[in-house]
Amino acid sequence: MKWSVKINEARGNILAETLAAAGFKLDGDIISRKLFEALDTPEDVADLAHDLAHIVREIGRLNSDIEIGFFAGPVLEFGADGEQTAEHAIVRITGAAALAITTYPPTIINTSLSPEEQAEIDRRERIDKASELLRAMMADESVHTVMTLLGGEPTPFDMWKAWELMRDDIRVDKNELKRFKPAIHDPRVAGDLSRHAKAEGKLPDNPMSVSEAVAFIRRAADQWIKNKSDVD
Repeated sequence: MKWSVKINEARGNILAETLAAAGFKLDGDIISRKLFEALDTPEDVADLAHDLAHIVREIGRLNSDIEIGFFAGPVLEFGADGEQTAEHAIVRITGAAALAITTYPPTIINTSLSPEEQAEIDRRERIDKASELLRAMMADESVHTVMTLLGGEPTPFDMWKAWELMRDDIRVDKNELKRFKPAIHDPRVAGDLSRHAKAEGKLPDNPMSVSEAVAFIRRAADQWIKNKSDVD
């Protein structure tokens, strides 16, 4: 069986390239992928398309510099001759969750480039970033959780939850990790936001401040997400 999905309310000029990075083809307002052909029912196709659309919208929601998004519409069914044989409308009602916005370092402007050349470089960077996030979020649903935890102004509790989700799949410098932990657990460093109420033991030399801990865990998350996006 051959399936495609019609999309609605597409936003941004990098949607087609971003979807292509995950193996999807966008032709006008129709998304297709060989993976659809392995599915048995229009409900299965709609579930996959709904999840894909949600991930893409979250990429746009969590990254203020990326305008991207769409909603999954009806599932289109095609016969062996390539002619459309049916259109299946699947209706769902879902609740909306409020998510923090993750900020990233701004693009460095090369003044030797024309405005058009710089605009194209910026556009390609947004495509690469959105594509990486899409592949990572499709590979592991905890990517969305980590991005949410580390958005805005993460607390020591948020940072430790993110670390717990990532630590089995990433390597960090042991000395840096030793410096990081007091900013999470120790009230002598983290103050009232510390995970622990009482200070215990001797602090390591030069423990991270909370702001340094935020920078450290976000760098770790960037590498972790990149690793997730590279998984086939």
